[in-house]
Amino acid sequence: MATAEDGSTVVFVRAPLAVGGSPDGLLRRERNSATGQWGHWIDTGGQTSKNPAVGHRLDGGLEVFATRASGHVWFQAQEASGWGAWSDMGTPTGTTAAGTPVVVTDNNAAASTRASGQVQGNSDGRLELFVRGADNAIWHRAQKAPNDGGWSAWEKLGGGPWAGDPAAVVAGAGRIALVARTSDGHLNATSQKQPSTEQLALPTDNWAPWTDLGADFISNPQLVTNAYRTNTGQTSTHGNGTLLQAFANRSDHHPWTIAQSQSGTAATPDGTWDTSHPYDLGLALTSPPVVAVASDGRLSVFGFNADHTVVHRSQTHTLVPGTNATGIWDGGWPQQAGATATALTVTRTASGAFTLIVVDKAAATMSVIDQLAAGTPDSPAGTWLDWSDPAQIQTDYCAGAGSLDCLTIENADLNLDLDLDSAAHEFVTPDAANPHSATQEWALTPVPGATNGTFRIVNHSTLRCMAGQAQPVSVTSCTNPATPLGTWYLEPATTDNTGKPTRYRIHEAGGAYCLTALQNAEGGFNPQDILRLTCGDGDPNHKQAWNLGGNGTTAPGILNLALEHTAAACANDKTSNCTFQDSSTPAPYNAPACVFGNVLYNKSPDSPATLGAEWKHLTGSEWSVGGELSFEPFEFLGIDFSANHTWVDQDETAQTVDIQVPPGQFGWIEESPLVMETIGYWKFSVGGYTYTIPGHNLSNAQDNTGGQRTVIFTNTSPEPPTNAPCNQ
Repeated sequence: MATAEDGSTVVFVRAPLAVGGSPDGLLRRERNSATGQWGHWIDTGGQTSKNPAVGHRLDGGLEVFATRASGHVWFQAQEASGWGAWSDMGTPTGTTAAGTPVVVTDNNAAASTRASGQVQGNSDGRLELFVRGADNAIWHRAQKAPNDGGWSAWEKLGGGPWAGDPAAVVAGAGRIALVARTSDGHLNATSQKQPSTEQLALPTDNWAPWTDLGADFISNPQLVTNAYRTNTGQTSTHGNGTLLQAFANRSDHHPWTIAQSQSGTAATPDGTWDTSHPYDLGLALTSPPVVAVASDGRLSVFGFNADHTVVHRSQTHTLVPGTNATGIWDGGWPQQAGATATALTVTRTASGAFTLIVVDKAAATMSVIDQLAAGTPDSPAGTWLDWSDPAQIQTDYCAGAGSLDCLTIENADLNLDLDLDSAAHEFVTPDAANPHSATQEWALTPVPGATNGTFRIVNHSTLRCMAGQAQPVSVTSCTNPATPLGTWYLEPATTDNTGKPTRYRIHEAGGAYCLTALQNAEGGFNPQDILRLTCGDGDPNHKQAWNLGGNGTTAPGILNLALEHTAAACANDKTSNCTFQDSSTPAPYNAPACVFGNVLYNKSPDSPATLGAEWKHLTGSEWSVGGELSFEPFEFLGIDFSANHTWVDQDETAQTVDIQVPPGQFGWIEESPLVMETIGYWKFSVGGYTYTIPGHNLSNAQDNTGGQRTVIFTNTSPEPPTNAPCNQ
């Protein structure tokens, strides 16, 4: 999984056997950063016998790497026009690739500084790849220039023999660090003596001897950077460098962690590892540990237990050498019940919260859960929403729960699906569910140019649209100007505010009619007819609640589509009303710190410098409705929420802070914004119809709320920040 330059989340998954295709196929799926909606699975055209790996190029594009059954490593690059063709990287010299590739992006931040002291970002941006060969050696090669500028030859690292896959990160001063497990269970670490360059992609004798971190390890390791600080205060925090921290399961299946007590340098690349203080995180996992870094540098470990339920444990404080050798960890392992995991991955969103994605290989499904609020030292687990309905992993977007482009429309009371009559395929009729019938597959296609959640209903088999102003309801050509096309919107068919809606009314736009099935014949119509009747007329013979999806679940995007119409109505119709009803009193707290504005660097070898950092205070809100993150529909609702919750901070005034930066060091600002969470429900009254959906919101609060305020830190360090940029 990776985050693309436009903020979208991109997931790559090996095609499961359950989909009926090649077990070596590689599929891709993307989540739109603006709407939060997932697209369809796309066959990348590649094959892989191992899990894929993804790298970020300097130009913001992604590259995915895969080991094929032949032992060749292949890669595919994201280009401006889309994804390119697959390219063969060959095999390590005299052997083949046997493991999962590991990819890092070189970053020599100090070399990218403008005259003003502002760091432009990664001035290098070349990718470097590591993989275990069939000879159980670790091999690597590096790009000669960024953005797919060709690759060096393969080079073998010493040590071993190795088992499983290594882990790599870019550590201090742009040097790459590596951990790997030997075949007899020892965890070893090494680092570059100096960063490679475009001129010298693989410097000779550039890796330190391997350092033994301990024995009895059985899983693939994880390696992360961990910033530690001294002299901490609300106005100044002095960074003391970046330490490495490794994680792996031992034979008790518990994840253990070991950290450096002293950073590496060019003279001592491996630094000092505190092997006398390994820490047992205390729960048996059936998966290797997956480690994610919060925006303030605290670590969280994810995995799944024997029941394949996701569990996680988080730091309350990062490590302090000599005091807390591996950090302070919150007690217990909270569960995220509700999804079955046989593989998992975690990413951090622009807001600093985590998104967790799991795959159930046996069922060939993917499930997603988002954090609304990132964890803090006082509440390390954060606030998690609900699991999405499992999405079938295959390129058939009609499978499983379906999608807005292909779903079934089932009457919730009669348990019958919308179909077409068997004779002329002209009239819409209810029929028993038939998973092999294309006439029971429909698409909800947005009305061109509309922004109010209205759509047309298109039959997948005939590509004809459901007509409007007709009884009984029929289908017609979607381009026939002589026949009015039905234009519809969704409204939840529930007044319960305790859960996410699962049943919806399909309301004809501009009128009072809803799509209706009959339980018994009436007025010359029989139960084989679908009618347009007055919404909510209370007649027990009129069945107007529909399930939209497949296999008993709601298709992704259905709730968001309903909210689009509701938000537009509240914005444009004075008779409509959208309000948030609080059920708990918000308590302000400081969210995890993140890096604001410019990172600076003092190039002088002997003189301190005063450098000005520009930044803009963080404002805005994150919303959840019915257990899901909501995006575009809440642009208007956020205005209404802020008007009724006067503590919401709307001040985006740009600010400048001067930082005294020592020679040869970096300087930057971190902000720990004051936020509040509100729990309750949204009450929507549109067109005389009222419904409620549970909601949970996280908003940046004004300073001095409840005696608390936003906290600003200025930082200097010989190494660039490892904390996340705010909202980037």
